[in-house]
Parts: sequence; structure tokens; C-alpha cells
Amino acid sequence: MKVRSRNEFRKALIEMLEKKPVEKISVTEILEQSGYSRSSFYRNYVDYYDFVESVIRDEAETLASMLGELMKHYRVESGLNKSVLCGIMEHVYEERVLYHMIFTAQNFLSSVTARALISSGVFSPYLL
Repeated sequence: MKVRSRNEFRKALIEMLEKKPVEKISVTEILEQSGYSRSSFYRNYVDYYDFVESVIRDEAETLASMLGELMKHYRVESGLNKSVLCGIMEHVYEERVLYHMIFTAQNFLSSVTARALISSGVFSPYLL
């Protein structure tokens, strides 16, 4: 049930992001949208910031995995695998509301996003 509730919380956040910025969304609204209880939320997350960080980290890990797959099939002579690249582009398009939040939210997300991206290991291969 933990995975299902986490998915529903994430889905609720995405739906709420279509209506208002992340810093204006409350845990209560997430709960109302998801249909889960406050205790379910706090069994999964320490607080709202932890929840948002988790959503961003999960997305960063998904994207990193997809990019890794793209590079695994990279050949100098033939370039990038177009079907894998198209899959990444389709994924980003499907998650456009989440990416909009990540790239446009200001004060609220700057440290949350940085922590999530660093802890996901997305940039590990590029850090010295």
C-alpha cells in the first residue's frame, strides 16, 4: 500500500500544480485530492518539503536512468538512438507540469530541488 499511496500523493501534487504554484499547495489539499489520510502521508514523508523533494528526486532518477540507457546505445559512427531519445522526450512532455515546477519555482524549491538532484545521483558522473 505504501507505493500506491506515494503514487497517489504524487498524482495529487501534479493535479494541484496545474492550478497553483507548489509553495501555495498544502498537505491538506494533497490529502483531499488523493483521498488518503494525514497519517498515511506522514508515514511516507517527514513534511511537505520532504514530499516535494522525494517527487523531484524520483523524477531525477527516472530521467537519469533514461539518459543512461540513451548513452549505453550511443555509437560515435551512428549517433544517438532515436527511439530512446524520442522516449525521453515523450516522458518529459508527459511530466511537463512537474518540470515546469522544477524549473520555475523560486525560493521554495531552490534548496529542495538542489538537495533532491544531488541525492538522486543524477550529476554524480559529472562531479569531481
